[in-house]
Amino acid sequence: MPLWLAIILIAAGILGGAAAGIFMLRRTYTQQTLDNPPISEDFIRNVFAQAGRKASEVQIQQTLRQYKAQYKAAYQNRKKK
Repeated sequence: MPLWLAIILIAAGILGGAAAGIFMLRRTYTQQTLDNPPISEDFIRNVFAQAGRKASEVQIQQTLRQYKAQYKAAYQNRKKK
C-alpha cells in the first residue's frame, strides 16, 4: 500500500469518527436535556422567593411541567425546520 493512500485513509477515518462522535454527542445531549431539564424544583422555589411569593408544591410542579412542555415544543419546532 502506498504511503499517500495510507495517510488519506487514516485522515478520512479520523474525520469520519469525529463527525460521528459530534452527531452522537449532540443527540445524547438533546435527549438528556429533554428528559432532565436544567431547571429544578429548588430553582423554581428560589425564583418564587425572589419575587416575594411563597409557592405551593402544586404551583412548583405546574411550573416545571410548563417548562418541560415549552422546551419540548421548541425542540419539535426546531426539528421540523
